[in-house]
Amino acid sequence: MNLYYASALFFSTFLSVTVTLTAWRRRLAPGATGLALFALSNAAWAFAYAIRWCVAEPAAQRFWLNATYLGVIAGPFSIIVFTLQFTHRAHLLTRRNLFLLAIEPVLTLLLLLTDGMHGLFFGGFVSSGKIFNGGPWFWINVVYSYSAYLLMMGLIVWEYLRASHLYRRQTGSVLTGMLLPWVANIFTFAGLVPLTDLDITPFIFIISGLLFDFGLFRYRLLDIVPVAHDRLIENLPDGVIVLDIRERIVEMNPAARCMTGLSLKDISKPAESALAHWPKLKDAYRADSEMLVEMEVSQNPPRVIEARTMPLFDQVKTRNGSLILLRDITERKEFEEKLKQMGIHDALTGLYNRAYFEAELTRLEHGRRFPISLLMADVDNLKTINDQQGHAAGDAVLKRAAQVFTAAFRAEDVITRIGGDEFMVILPNTTADAAESALLRVQQVLREHNAAQSSLPFGISFGLSTAETSMSLTDAFKQADGNMYYDKRASHADLDMHSSDPRFGA
Repeated sequence: MNLYYASALFFSTFLSVTVTLTAWRRRLAPGATGLALFALSNAAWAFAYAIRWCVAEPAAQRFWLNATYLGVIAGPFSIIVFTLQFTHRAHLLTRRNLFLLAIEPVLTLLLLLTDGMHGLFFGGFVSSGKIFNGGPWFWINVVYSYSAYLLMMGLIVWEYLRASHLYRRQTGSVLTGMLLPWVANIFTFAGLVPLTDLDITPFIFIISGLLFDFGLFRYRLLDIVPVAHDRLIENLPDGVIVLDIRERIVEMNPAARCMTGLSLKDISKPAESALAHWPKLKDAYRADSEMLVEMEVSQNPPRVIEARTMPLFDQVKTRNGSLILLRDITERKEFEEKLKQMGIHDALTGLYNRAYFEAELTRLEHGRRFPISLLMADVDNLKTINDQQGHAAGDAVLKRAAQVFTAAFRAEDVITRIGGDEFMVILPNTTADAAESALLRVQQVLREHNAAQSSLPFGISFGLSTAETSMSLTDAFKQADGNMYYDKRASHADLDMHSSDPRFGA
């Protein structure tokens, strides 16, 4: 009887029960049920051993010492379950495999309870202090238990070596918490404990319980594993940042570090300071619902980052952190801009296309920028140039015509290519007299252009129309079109006799 031992063991029981309850509340997380089972087996072991040190009669001491085996034999089983869950191998825990794993513990318990009939377990080595010797099955159980511990510790060590920064801390606390009782058990077996008839293994559960509690509450062991497991995020092209309830960075993958310019040294720092260069994120990761923000990164070349933030909740719907997903959408933005340009711009000349012209005409018709003048233009004899010199030559003429219009008109004028060889210029707030001046200007630019490009001069026919507030732009368009054809007939009537010559003056 020793109440000091008993008190320590009761405290060990309390810590193990705390871990059991905490893990069970998070039982949907990987490893939670296995950890709860392992901590419960520790609690059963420590509790029965505590009672053994509370009683004085040898028979009662032997009974409670034998009762510790309820926890002893459950330990290896629970270690296997926890490790396979924790290392994401839970698919191996099929009903068949669980049944096979349970055979040895159940058989050990039956042989212990019926040892008086066969002596296979104790083998005559009955003790009231500790059970560290026995018959054939006792040693079979020792080999089985130690082999299970050794194999599972190997898996956790492997997980530790390939884990990321935060997950390595978690795995380290788990590894140490499970390794210490096993080492204590080996020391007791080897007779290296100076205290006679004392099994120090359940006493070490105090340290294990503290380590598990530290991992559960300090590193949010069972909360973070499902959303920030290193094998899930390390190779993602998207950035992943995990914040805890205090808005500290607890994990970020290589992609996130590359996008943000942060490093592993920034883990555990407050997000507000670490991500101060992205102020838009602050309100987003503090929101109670999912948020989506876009940010421009001052790099060379500049990048556009899309950040999706969402709150994280535990099993009882209590918020315990935030998740930030970062995606580089620069190429997508460039592609969207290209599509947008293709949608309203002519692919050959780069001017606005007919769809944009019609939309702009409708918009201006309901606006207040009258008078509005329209200038219709048509490249002369483009078909002849295409037929005699090829479409590449015709395309070159159209591009040169676009250059002439761009050089001749104001920035607020809308220059469009509305057909194969037809162009239309919208001149807002332009009177008929101002439009005539604009026409003279573009004709002068065309002459200068042809003089500089004498190898292939080309002509353009023009038609002007000005819409006052009382005139619709549709009517003005028809009038400009008609005036252009009138100009083509009046000014270029002699071109038919030169149809075989592709060189035409303005």
